[in-house]
Amino acid sequence: MGDQVLPGVPAKIGRADLVAAVESLGFDLRSVVGLDFHRDAVYATVFASHPDKGDGWRYAVDDEVARHRICVPIVNEAASAPTGED
Repeated sequence: MGDQVLPGVPAKIGRADLVAAVESLGFDLRSVVGLDFHRDAVYATVFASHPDKGDGWRYAVDDEVARHRICVPIVNEAASAPTGED
């Protein structure tokens, strides 16, 4: 089998590249269950954690770890939008 599934699409990616992509969206890979990319939004399923109880603490419902589904809309960036840099 070749190195590509589709032209321009690698058969695999490195973990560092994945972590960088997920972090660029503002997520911590340790809390991400899954990501779904759509034309108008990115949907993230993440573990429900308590902000005051530390990184490893998770909510549970019965015997399952509780999860949140988060929608991050994709918007068109205006060419003339201010950058906030002086």
